[in-house]
Amino acid sequence: MEEDINDLCRVDAKTKLVTCDLSYKGLTTFPPELYKTSGVQVLYLTGNKLTSIPQWIGWADKLEHLEELYIDDNAFETIPSGVCKLKRLRVLNLNGNKLTTVPKEIAKLENLKRLALARNEFDKFPVHVLNLRSLEYLFLGDNRIESIPLNIGQLGQLKELWINNNKISKFPNAICELSNLKHLWAYGNEIRRLPSTFARRLSNLESLRVYGNPLVEPPYEVINLGISAIKKYEEEIERTAGVREPRLKMVILGEAKAGKTSLISTMLTNKSKLTEEEDRTHCIDVQKWFTEKGLRFEIYDFGGHQAYSVTHQFFLTPHSMNVLVFDLSKYTGDLFDTMIGYWLNILQSRVPGALVCLVGTHVDLCTPSDVTSKCLDIMERIKRMRRRQVQDIRRQMDVIDIALKETCGTGTSQRFPGVPMETLRKRKVHLEFLLQNRLQITDMPHAISSGPSMKGIDQFRKSILKLADDVNNFPDLQRVLPSTWSKLERAFLKDSGNFGYSMPWKQCVAMGEECGLDEDRLHSAIYYFNKLGSVLHFEHIAELREFVFPNPVRLIDIFKDMFHHDIEALLNHSNAAFRTQYTKVKFRQVKSDLLQRGLMSYKLIRILTKEHLKTDTEVQLIIQLMEKFGICFPLPQTDDSENKDGQMYRFPWYLRDKKPSDFSAWPMEIPSDAEQISIGCEIQGFCPIGIFERLCVLINRHISTTYREDWSDGVCGYSYDGLATFLLDYHREDVATELSLSARGTMSTVRSMWKVTLAIFDELRQLLKEWPGMLHDEFIVCPHCIKDESTDPEVFPGEFLKQPRPRDIIRVPCPSGKGTIDAALVYPPSSNEDVHQDLSSVSGAIMLPSAGTVNRADIRGSGAYVIQTGPQSTVNVGYSA
Repeated sequence: MEEDINDLCRVDAKTKLVTCDLSYKGLTTFPPELYKTSGVQVLYLTGNKLTSIPQWIGWADKLEHLEELYIDDNAFETIPSGVCKLKRLRVLNLNGNKLTTVPKEIAKLENLKRLALARNEFDKFPVHVLNLRSLEYLFLGDNRIESIPLNIGQLGQLKELWINNNKISKFPNAICELSNLKHLWAYGNEIRRLPSTFARRLSNLESLRVYGNPLVEPPYEVINLGISAIKKYEEEIERTAGVREPRLKMVILGEAKAGKTSLISTMLTNKSKLTEEEDRTHCIDVQKWFTEKGLRFEIYDFGGHQAYSVTHQFFLTPHSMNVLVFDLSKYTGDLFDTMIGYWLNILQSRVPGALVCLVGTHVDLCTPSDVTSKCLDIMERIKRMRRRQVQDIRRQMDVIDIALKETCGTGTSQRFPGVPMETLRKRKVHLEFLLQNRLQITDMPHAISSGPSMKGIDQFRKSILKLADDVNNFPDLQRVLPSTWSKLERAFLKDSGNFGYSMPWKQCVAMGEECGLDEDRLHSAIYYFNKLGSVLHFEHIAELREFVFPNPVRLIDIFKDMFHHDIEALLNHSNAAFRTQYTKVKFRQVKSDLLQRGLMSYKLIRILTKEHLKTDTEVQLIIQLMEKFGICFPLPQTDDSENKDGQMYRFPWYLRDKKPSDFSAWPMEIPSDAEQISIGCEIQGFCPIGIFERLCVLINRHISTTYREDWSDGVCGYSYDGLATFLLDYHREDVATELSLSARGTMSTVRSMWKVTLAIFDELRQLLKEWPGMLHDEFIVCPHCIKDESTDPEVFPGEFLKQPRPRDIIRVPCPSGKGTIDAALVYPPSSNEDVHQDLSSVSGAIMLPSAGTVNRADIRGSGAYVIQTGPQSTVNVGYSA
């Protein structure tokens, strides 16, 4: 080695251990210089190309004090026997090698507390590990292990067990013997059931990650509520026994007038029934279908008009059967994107991996050759569409794979300087998830007619029943619930007509008691049904916690009242409901307020919903619910606060006004005494409708009520404390959609600028989590470029947003190399940080030299940047999915 190993040894400031770091040095053999190095307690050899370690490592006097050994991300096929002689070893990291077995000699490591064997090639659990009786942390994720040994309980001191991303199908009861276990990560396996006393016996368990398993007992919705919920589920099952009542949601979607409603009616009645114009679906209709085998289908018929898109997304859920309907007689290749591609993109973005049946209607208007050629064309275009998407994902994965091989001395990638390897691996895991969870399109389109011939209807019915019978398609149909929970759900459905759209909590408690649930047990059942979506209860929202919405499907009736594809025709003064409440002149203003400015008064909402909401209490509850879902928000009242009818609500979906031309609140040029923070999010390719509109609602609680101005693609307002002004912009194009957020103030108000910016951006992140199949980039626009009025400003990666400003950095170079920026405009402040400090007041403060350009990695949803702060010091910023 060119470097003196003694120069690479240091005393770790935190652990006080003598540490030698030889990571990412390109080593192919174990450096013999280590034999001459005394007192090393922690040795890092991560990210080299080692295949063996000499025997002398176990008896060399110089390494007898070794307590931690990191030889991860090398090329070991076996664990070197010399390692098993390091009697003081407490930590052994062998992640990312090519191991298939563990030698029995590993039992000699009697002091070993942490063993990492993830990302190797194990297809069986390494049983000799069970002899490490002092082991507290075991990492076996990302292998091919198929089962857990029955004597796993021998690891009685184990606190953490990671067995994620394997092929494990069952937890043995013995896993409950790990009484000290605090964290169990088993996501990405094939586990269907937990042991019946799992949560009660693992009393110290704090976190359980089992997503990506076909769990039915308990249902994943229960598990997702935490260990306490699992324990209550187990107790209730034991107290009342479990029942299985399979039900399956079927979502019928497609363009307007595609024949969706006619298809459902004809299939259910076995009689031809064509839908008249006045009977077309507005928003969503729901019907039930009980099969001979006891399966209950809940059929959601989605109205095809774009006006209903904002409400559809709430009812697209995993584990549903999706039926995409299109008019085969009108289909041409030019219409593929609008008739089919658009809907497939929605499903892939919202519920990646969902099962989809294609149905072409009006087949009686097509010749047999037309049917064949059109169906073949559709399947070919779907194949091309999927190929493009897969190629894009694989291209990004290839870039990451290359980056993982091109390491540099800082433990990051040469291709993306400053990007931690583990961050790249996490990004790759997400890409692999998307690759493995493409839409499951069942077969060639079903060609049917709902007309008198009913051609293809019977075959389609048989096809969906066959799909539902396959437990691999819908494992949730096997889920087991306590009988008391099942009784409660039936009671909700049976008595839903006896109360309005909501039920007081006290009434819910009484219903629970009738079903055998006291109030404490009732909470567990309500939590589950709320997670499932069959009941809504918002325990943490003061205005809503005293009410339960027992049948959310009924809320669709109210959505229909306010979201209509032809709302302009609906708002007709000749309607008695309007004529008796408004003069012609006043009604013209009411109509304009809604269709241009997206404004509805409480009075108008009351009129539109009068058939379904009978009391003011119901109306107010529904309005609060719409605020929660991001559908509308209240405007501050400026006149008579007692005039409830005059309270205005903004529905961004209906807003058509453009940005004012005389917009004084946000001048084109930044005032000389002002500073600007700008961050953004770019969504490549398909972007679902409604994200921006919902964001406009959800940000309302984070901003001041003294000033806010909205238009069709933007919002401007003040921060909550009034010390900063923000601007939210939305730009939608075919190839990408961008949401940009800026805040202005002075250096003395930077904290307020960041506070409003991050609060709004966090709401956007939460919205994007609802679309797990969609990739996006986050970035920070260079403040120097903004001030310089650059037409193509440089950007910093979004990773900056997730870390506070390092204390010793005061200025950051513009990526263009043309200037520097106050670090407080690039890094968010920590909670206890004085955002703006004078340079002279900071001991050892660093003014960063120009760092050249930002590394613009070709990986969507990510960014990379490294700042050199000195000859041997860097500030590294990594990738984030």
